[in-house]
Amino acid sequence: MRRYLYQRWTRRKKIQSVPLSIEVLDGYNKTIFNKRKDKNEAVLEESAKYAHDNNLIYFVTVVEGEIPISHIETNKGFFRVGFLDDLKRTYMSYTFNGFDESSSWQKEIPENKLFLSTVNIWEFKDDNEKAYKTISYVFTIDGQLTIIERNTQTDEQMEKQAKDKIDISANWEDYPKFGEYDNLIQKERGVKLFTV
Repeated sequence: MRRYLYQRWTRRKKIQSVPLSIEVLDGYNKTIFNKRKDKNEAVLEESAKYAHDNNLIYFVTVVEGEIPISHIETNKGFFRVGFLDDLKRTYMSYTFNGFDESSSWQKEIPENKLFLSTVNIWEFKDDNEKAYKTISYVFTIDGQLTIIERNTQTDEQMEKQAKDKIDISANWEDYPKFGEYDNLIQKERGVKLFTV
């Protein structure tokens, strides 16, 4: 059974505790949920919902059974989804951007939509914790695609631009309601990931 926990997935590959999650959200969002006597999951969910409704920062860890499978970080006009492998390493992430009047290109995104602007992939050797290669696919709403490959050991980087515009229809997603993230964490999206 899939569950959404409003606790942050940490770099130490653990889910942050509920009290610390409440404290962290208060720090980011200038709220006062941490002053409540009980710092439980209900208060954390209320804090996350407040953040969602007000375009503030909050976190979600997605658990299948008892196993974390992905994590989400969100802020105004932004959702980043990280996908975990069997060793709990983030091996892929999707960055969705939404309407933001302070950004020239995000002004063009309808207010109820998100655009998948970046797919990052980390490649690992065996059970090594550090990726030996990263690949970033960067999309624009007018159909441009840039692919950036980086060797993390040598710091060599290669950037390629698609010669022709690509179909970006699969990059669009409805802005999620609070607690409804199934579409965001869908790995298979029909997005064109290829080399040029």
